[in-house]
Amino acid sequence: MSAVLEVKNLKKSFGGIQALKNVSFNVEQGEILGLIGPNGSGKSTFVNVVCGLYRPDAGKVLLKGDDVTGLEPPLAASRGIARTFQSSRPFLNLTVLDNVIVAALIDENRVDAAEKIALKTIKFTGLEQYVNTKSCNLPVEKRKRLDLCRALATKPSIMMLDEVMAGLNPKEMEEGIELLRLINQTGITIIFIEHVMKAVMALCHRVVVFNQGELLAEGEPQIVMKDERVVKAYLGGSYKPC
Repeated sequence: MSAVLEVKNLKKSFGGIQALKNVSFNVEQGEILGLIGPNGSGKSTFVNVVCGLYRPDAGKVLLKGDDVTGLEPPLAASRGIARTFQSSRPFLNLTVLDNVIVAALIDENRVDAAEKIALKTIKFTGLEQYVNTKSCNLPVEKRKRLDLCRALATKPSIMMLDEVMAGLNPKEMEEGIELLRLINQTGITIIFIEHVMKAVMALCHRVVVFNQGELLAEGEPQIVMKDERVVKAYLGGSYKPC
């Protein structure tokens, strides 16, 4: 495999707080990488730096070997970096279809072509029955699925998914896991930022653990979850590996 994303010595501070401290690692083409760690460990800051919402104080972000450090979010999206947020952020007064058309226009100039992409993506993500529903009327699980749908419509190389399993019941989680597997099977690389360890263990090929802005551990999930440093900093002594 070759790296689709490389981050090199990323640093980001807010006032006197170092949110990222010399973070470096690669994300390989086609993998599902779990990004885990305590609240405040730097996970969301990392995502915001990669997608261009924050500019790093130092370091580089390379996408397929090209330097994309500090690109504005629309430009980063047009280059193939998609993301979702912890809290769903659709256009509440637009229908599901119109929400996805707007996203597709990141990569497509014509509205009719964007609509075709949107309808195909909506079908793929199982939202056909909601196509004309305003997003404000969707239940939480369907809003999260709409987030995925919008990200997919931009034709990304890599998707960064920030807590897409939060608040889902067991059935919804299983359906979400299966959808992410299908997305990954199309060739899209996924960074999976999540606290739900069941989903992390089920999906991820590799895990990176953040703690206090630093990379604490990385490797196969079954091995990382037994690392005493990870148990102490994040999982807690009562955690039992699946």
